[in-house]
Amino acid sequence: PAIKEGRGCQRLAPGEDPSLGHQLLPPTLRPHERVAAVARHRRAAGLQPSAAISTDFDDAEDVAEIRQYYKEFPRRQILVVGAAVPDIILGPLREELARTRWPAVLHRSG
Repeated sequence: PAIKEGRGCQRLAPGEDPSLGHQLLPPTLRPHERVAAVARHRRAAGLQPSAAISTDFDDAEDVAEIRQYYKEFPRRQILVVGAAVPDIILGPLREELARTRWPAVLHRSG
């Protein structure tokens, strides 16, 4: 894919998706947000909690485990029409969306 550099983020060609690593842990996350994201992904993957809790730790091993999990068990998109999303799912989804920092809109221009 055609990629251009800009403001610390890669610019993607129309229709291209960020890499799995950037989807899971975007480079725009602040240190404390990255720690929280790593913890959330470890929980979702059923991995043991990481011993490191500070924002200045090297999380390369954690990230490698998380990536490996998602490569072995890719996230699936399930399309359903005409069914309401249960509140037990909707609440956590809204909280996650509120916490998520989206990458710059650079790749959406056009």
